[in-house]
Amino acid sequence: MRLSTRLSLAIAALLLLTTGLAALHVLSQARRATADEVAGMLSLGVLTLTQLQTGKAPTAAHAEAVLRQLDAARHLCVRWDGSAACSRQQAVGAPAWFARRVRSAPGIQSYRITLDDGRRIIAELRTDPADEISEAWRDARGLLAMLAGMVFASNLAVFFMVRRQLRPVGALVEALNALRQGRGPRPLPLPLGDELVAIAAGIDALGVQLRRSEADKRRLSREYQTAEEVQRRKLACELHDGLGQSLTALQADVATLSCRIPVDDAPGAAALESLRGTLGELGISLRDRLRQLRPRRLEGGDLCGALSELVAGFRRAQPQPRIRLRHGAPQPLDASTCLHVYRFVQEAVNNTQRHARARHLRICLGRDRSGAFWLMVADDGCGMAAVHDDRGYGLLHLRERAEALSGYVDIGPRRGGGTRVLLRWPEVSRA
Repeated sequence: MRLSTRLSLAIAALLLLTTGLAALHVLSQARRATADEVAGMLSLGVLTLTQLQTGKAPTAAHAEAVLRQLDAARHLCVRWDGSAACSRQQAVGAPAWFARRVRSAPGIQSYRITLDDGRRIIAELRTDPADEISEAWRDARGLLAMLAGMVFASNLAVFFMVRRQLRPVGALVEALNALRQGRGPRPLPLPLGDELVAIAAGIDALGVQLRRSEADKRRLSREYQTAEEVQRRKLACELHDGLGQSLTALQADVATLSCRIPVDDAPGAAALESLRGTLGELGISLRDRLRQLRPRRLEGGDLCGALSELVAGFRRAQPQPRIRLRHGAPQPLDASTCLHVYRFVQEAVNNTQRHARARHLRICLGRDRSGAFWLMVADDGCGMAAVHDDRGYGLLHLRERAEALSGYVDIGPRRGGGTRVLLRWPEVSRA
């Protein structure tokens, strides 16, 4: 649950509690006012009946007239011999719950009145606060409605105010998520409150440090890749000048020996032929390694040709997995971009051959409608669950190559089993 929602609910609960206490106070005041009014009328009725009971014996007509006057009074009901029974009136317009909480216990008193002719009548006095309850409800409902309206309006005001005041917190959370993902956050708006200002300043400082660290990382990665390419070229030259010349000399010696061996020396001729074949295979393997160390086609921007040579070398060195290369002949790229894509494919295929235990490997190169380039390397091997390890250098090299291209790499499971590596990078003008 969001912080603004929790605060709004907490404040709403506090307002409801306050309103409930105010409503209880209103009910208590209405109950007290009703009780006071009924008690006053009851005192009047008690005084009147007490005078009839203790004073001079009244005539029957006078006693009945007095009793009828009391019975007609508000909040009182009088029953005597020959009169109708008192019926409890209902509070007109007041809800039942209000009447139950305001109505007090009825007061009932009986009096024996002796008439002048010696007869006695029994008068019973009861209280009936129905009229007073109706009046109390008319007075209280306006106040209760005003309290309910104030609670509703206050909740709306609190909701929008809390949401507005805590809006910078959402920007802070987004900035923290950007830092967690390794991205520098955007400049934060100035929030309200010294604490949030301090937090925003800290996040901005972390963002600046992260951007500097990322810039240093990219610079070091470029320097490392440049040094790596220099070493590859140096190693290629040494292999070509050293091992290549030695192989050429050995092939020349084998050719010389084949001319000097006697015709009837079949075992020797077979051994020389086997040696000539081994030297030929070694020469082919050496040329493949030299092409991988220093792919000459890349210097002219022929990425597709270099990838074809790379795939052919992998096929000769290891028949499994079976590699298929498909490309849509994208426009020529600069030498640096071609080199990064070439090394990316080389590393991805090496990872597949080492870990995936795949039977088929597909390499696709193309370009989408937005002009961005994409490269996909997919296999049908054992999948990411068996080979994925963030501590390995293979995946790290893939990510470094993607960063060097200002692109991104997505490594995940392939539909149908296996692993899919997808590289995307923006269009780069040819240098």
